[in-house]
Amino acid sequence: MILSNLTKNRQIIVGLDLSDRSIKVIGLKKKNQQAVLSFHQRNEIVEKVIEHGQIKDKMKLTEIVKSKISHLVRHQECVISLPETESFIKIIRLPKMKKSEIKKSIKWEAEANIPLSIDEVYFDWQVIHPPFLSLDEQNKYTDVLIGALPKKLVDDYLSVFKEAQIKPIAFEIESVATSRALIKKSFSPEPIMIIDLGASRTSFIIFAGNTLHFTTSTFDISNEKIVDEIKTTLKISHADARQIKIKYGLRKNPANQAYSIIASSIQKVIQSAQKYIDFFANKSLDGYVHQKKIKKIILTGGGSLLLDLDQFISRQLKIEVEIGNPWINFSHPPIKNNLSYPKSMSYTTAVGLALRNFTNYDQS
Repeated sequence: MILSNLTKNRQIIVGLDLSDRSIKVIGLKKKNQQAVLSFHQRNEIVEKVIEHGQIKDKMKLTEIVKSKISHLVRHQECVISLPETESFIKIIRLPKMKKSEIKKSIKWEAEANIPLSIDEVYFDWQVIHPPFLSLDEQNKYTDVLIGALPKKLVDDYLSVFKEAQIKPIAFEIESVATSRALIKKSFSPEPIMIIDLGASRTSFIIFAGNTLHFTTSTFDISNEKIVDEIKTTLKISHADARQIKIKYGLRKNPANQAYSIIASSIQKVIQSAQKYIDFFANKSLDGYVHQKKIKKIILTGGGSLLLDLDQFISRQLKIEVEIGNPWINFSHPPIKNNLSYPKSMSYTTAVGLALRNFTNYDQS
C-alpha cells in the first residue's frame, strides 16, 4: 500500500497499538519542522476479549474501540499494529534478479518459507540491501524481507475498525514498529536485541544493519505472570504483590521478600535471550553487520522499568543493557499532557506506528 504524505497537510498521524490487555494511541503532527505530540491515550481491555493476539469477543472489542477510541481518531488515518504472536518474518537470499522477476517468483518463495498455507495468509515483501555485503556478493544475490499474517486474523481486526468507522491506512507487525521507534535512524552497524516485557507476554527482536532479522514472543514470561507468582508464593493480595514488584524489583533488600521469585522469572528471559543470540550468530545472513555478536540489548515495555533489571541482565549475559528511548529519533521529545518518560515506555510500539508515515521524523 502506498501511504499518503500526511505531514504535507499537517494532519495528525496516529499509531494505534493493540495487545491482549490494552489499546494505546499516539497522535503526532509536524509543527515548525518538529514532531509534536497531539494526543495520547491508553485504555485497558478486559480479559478474554483478545487472547494471544486473537480476537475472541469481536462485539466487546468493537464496543471498546467505539466508546473509547473512535472520537479521537475517526477523522484521522491510522497505522495499526497486528500481533507478534501470529506473524512470520524472514529474510531470504535469492540469486540476483530484477525486481520484476522477484515479483513473479515471490509467491513460490513465500510458500516455501512460510510455515502456513499461502492461501491462508496475507504476505508482503521488500528488497533489502545489506549495507556491508561485498560488491561481488551484491552482484550474486538479492535479499528479500517477507512478512506474513493469517488472513482470518487480519480480517477480524479490519472488521472491528470498519465497524468503529476507523480507517487504517496500513496494518503493521508490531516488532517492525517497535524497532522503528527504538533504533536511531533505523540503522545499526552492530546487531541489537530488543526485549519487550509486556503485561501478558515477552517479545524478543533482533535488528541488524538496516532491517529486522528475527522476532518471537512467549506468554510464559510477563509482568502479570510475575505478579501472580508473587501473590501465590507469598499468599498476599494481587495489589500487594504488584506493589512489592514495583517498589523493590530486583533490588536486594531484606524487605524484598519477592527477590528470588522475580529473579527466577527474569532468569527465564535471560535463557531465552541467550538462545536467540546464539541463533543469530550461527544462522543469520552475512553483510548486515560488521560482527554477528550482539553487543547491546534494549529493554522496552512496561516491565522494562523494573528496578535493577538492566543491571541484572547485563551481569548474567555480559552484554550492555539499556532502557529504550521511544523518542530517540526526535531532537526534542514531544512529551506533554502528563505523559512522563516512564509512562511513554508503554507507548513505544504506538510511536513507531505513527513514525511509519511521518516523513523526515529524524529531527537531530
